[in-house]
Formats: sequence, C-alpha cells, structure tokens
Amino acid sequence: MNTRAVINKFPFDMEIPNEPYLDNFSQGITHPAFYTGPRWLKFQIQNDNGLIKELVVSGETKDEMESKIAYNDEGHSFHIIDAKQNPWEAAYLTHEYEHDPVPNYEENLGTTDADGNAEVWDYDWGHVLNQIYYNHELRYVNGEYIKPPFRLHQHTQEAFLKSLADHIEMAEREISRQGIYTQAEMTNLEEYARSLSTISTKYTGIRHWKIPFPALPLIKP
Repeated sequence: MNTRAVINKFPFDMEIPNEPYLDNFSQGITHPAFYTGPRWLKFQIQNDNGLIKELVVSGETKDEMESKIAYNDEGHSFHIIDAKQNPWEAAYLTHEYEHDPVPNYEENLGTTDADGNAEVWDYDWGHVLNQIYYNHELRYVNGEYIKPPFRLHQHTQEAFLKSLADHIEMAEREISRQGIYTQAEMTNLEEYARSLSTISTKYTGIRHWKIPFPALPLIKP
C-alpha cells in the first residue's frame, strides 16, 4: 500500500482472481481502492506495440503537466492519462494507490502435519495489482487499454518435481556418509528424506505452490 502523501482519491475496483496464481476471475470478486497520485500523467509509449513505459511528467492540472519539459526517445510517443477517468491504469503504472487490506486467501488442504494439525495454505495479497499482474506490461492499442499478463507462479510443476527429486537425492547421499553426523542429526536427515518421499502421494491433486516443504536439516561439509 502506498505510504506517500495522498493528492487525490479517485476510486476504482480491483478484480481479485478466485485464488492466487490461477487466471480465473469467474467468482467476480472485487475490492475497492483509490488512486492517490497526481491527476494528469504523461508517459512514453512504444510506437510499435503500444507498451506504456516510464512516467515523464505529471501535474495536478493538465496545464501544469504540459508546462513541464518532456523528452521522447526515438520510436516512442507521448501518452497522457487522466487518472480521474482511468484510475486503474494510473494506479497500476505508478503504484500510487491505497486500499483496506484484502482478506488473505486460505485453503484447507485436507491433509495434516506430523502433529495431526490441519494443513492450511495462506496467501497474503499484499500490494494487490502487482501481485496479480506482471509489472510494466500495460499496453494501449487502437484506442483501448490492454491489461498486463496475469502473474503465474514462478515455478512450474516440472521444476518443483525436479527440485523434490534433487532434495531426496541429497538427503540420501548425506545419510550414506559415515562418521559425519551425530545420531540426532542422522535422525533428522532420515525424517527429512522420508517426508520428501511421501509428498507426491500425500498431496496428490494439490498444486505444488501450496505444498508445505519440510525444513532443511543440517548439512555438513
């Protein structure tokens, strides 16, 4: 949430996906927010693809904005946004907006931890627009704004499974080393390897970013 001085409070609704990392807004979840920066904004826009780039100058009135010197790079034009008319776009591009906290997304995974407690995946929406969309990807093409691509999870299922296999292999290698670990340390390694080996069956059908990973035990040189 923006902590700078509030200049304006132009309202807009943030669309919230059904759950994090999945490009599905079918539940129609929204959360109110306010753009809080200058009303008039002049950006550079890339001519060949409509990508809106850095903010060049701004002002509380259009005349104030236009009175400021602005330079354009080759292959770019100026694009002016009236934040009163387009508060979502202004908020996304400048990060100058505020809102009450969005309730965390919580999901009971239907599994239990080693102590028998229900495992719940909890997600904090944080600075919402930039949690949902990739940064610096808003475009203006043929007179219309094209929203930026949806932010997917940074790791794929394949990468997660490879990491899981790598950790199991590492744990088994350490267990095979003689005279390096104390009995307590060896027990931790064995429990770590056992926990990892059950993940693929215990969490069948659960998306990989929701799976709790056991804490890494001590690894000695």
